[in-house]
Amino acid sequence: MSVSDLITCLEAIVACDEIEEKRILNWGNIEDRHKLIREAVDLADQVLVADGDRNYANERELANSSDFVVRPLEQDRFGWLTGGIVTSKGHIAYG
Repeated sequence: MSVSDLITCLEAIVACDEIEEKRILNWGNIEDRHKLIREAVDLADQVLVADGDRNYANERELANSSDFVVRPLEQDRFGWLTGGIVTSKGHIAYG
């Protein structure tokens, strides 16, 4: 899995008419999520997380190669708990 695979999946989500805009796209029951959203979460977990921490190099590659932004959705005094990829349809939580 690579950053380019993640970008391709995210672009497909943005283009998909079946996926409606909402604050967090993968909120709720996993069985109710669109298959592209499930795929994006799996890819993000593989590409943007390394050894339980953020993969800064891949975050930079995503930011430099696309219009998608990575930001924290939840954090505590130690750092990020959950990351989020910002798309025009909403955030995709991962991690």
